Amino acid sequence: MKKKAYIFGRTGQLGKCLLETKPEDFEVLDVKNLCLTTRLSIMQDILDKKPDVVINAAASNSVDSIEDSIEYALLVNGVAPVSMYTVCKNMVGTMFVHVSSDFVFGGGCNYKKKTFTEEDSQYPENMYGFTKHVSDWIFTYLSRHDKFNNALMLRTSWLFSEFNDNFLTKMIRKLEDDREVYGADDVHGSPTYARDLAEVVWRLVSEKVSGVFNVANSGCVSGDSNAVSKYDFINEIAKACRLNVKLTKKSVNEMNLKAKRSVSTALLCDKYNDRFGKLRDWKDALNGAVKRFKDQTPCDSGLR
Repeated sequence: MKKKAYIFGRTGQLGKCLLETKPEDFEVLDVKNLCLTTRLSIMQDILDKKPDVVINAAASNSVDSIEDSIEYALLVNGVAPVSMYTVCKNMVGTMFVHVSSDFVFGGGCNYKKKTFTEEDSQYPENMYGFTKHVSDWIFTYLSRHDKFNNALMLRTSWLFSEFNDNFLTKMIRKLEDDREVYGADDVHGSPTYARDLAEVVWRLVSEKVSGVFNVANSGCVSGDSNAVSKYDFINEIAKACRLNVKLTKKSVNEMNLKAKRSVSTALLCDKYNDRFGKLRDWKDALNGAVKRFKDQTPCDSGLR
């Protein structure tokens, strides 16, 4: 008998990758379009479906917009995951997987840190980071004190894929239009391919791994040097697309973004890497995502 998976956020880029990489011994349940701001309906639907695993890949992640309207993001990013955790804890044998964000780090007294482990203190720099911090902190606290050994949280960074509107697909369109593109050289992170993250999720679910892990593609952090900057990321996207455009370095403060960005939110993934092995280099993953994007792009695109 196949195991049943309940996936929140299945229309997002990570959700789509989870559907495409699903192991043969799992079936994804057909679920109604729940409003993630309604706590009781979330809990009741999970109870009714009786899944073997609940995977939360949903998020409200419009970083700048959230600065003006935090209420919805707080419910989706902060409150809903706690409801999912609570109901799974009270069911027999149901695993809960939550995907958190590097944006829980990088502010406060940690603003000079270049990299972050699972144990580092959280000081989010903006409202989006705060909403993710709410569920992240509660998950960490509860999983330590509830003796619930069937919960897994993965923190990831700078997620990209061939699906939906994400940094990669938006940047490809900008680069194709031959616009002058700016990249911040003073903001650093760990680019992560959603397909690789999805495969990690399924592997850890299959092996019934619990705990908290940072997960990102390798090659992002080297010794004491800075991690990948946004400028570096855009430059590699242009190379992968074989597009020759004018790319200019800028300070993030010159870009007048509504939400403040941290100097670095790069993740150290030694805990995961030592136990399960490194993910492929982020540049290799990026080339794979660009190829898949080309394959689903109409033939009149300049990428063909």
